[in-house]
Amino acid sequence: MAPTSEADFDAAKRHLAANVATLRARRRWSQQQVADAAGLDLKHVQKVEYGALNASLKTLVRLARALDVPVSKLVSATTARAPKRPVGRPRGKARSARGPSHQPG
Repeated sequence: MAPTSEADFDAAKRHLAANVATLRARRRWSQQQVADAAGLDLKHVQKVEYGALNASLKTLVRLARALDVPVSKLVSATTARAPKRPVGRPRGKARSARGPSHQPG
């Protein structure tokens, strides 16, 4: 068996991020709802979804139970990509600092 490389760990982290975000979105859950169901802090779930955390086995088991999937499904290869922003989070309306009625002239 070939030794595990850093690229293998990075790929697993990307798969985990994409799978958690996808499974959460399918349930129409917020990151806070996943955190509550898994007994984790919101920031912890956010870091997992953005691939900014090497999740422990304990975290993987908690997430899998909360999302009602086997742990293997969380790290399996997927074609989904991790979102660039939280899934299911409402977008605020962008407004100019000068107000909505200002027209450049």
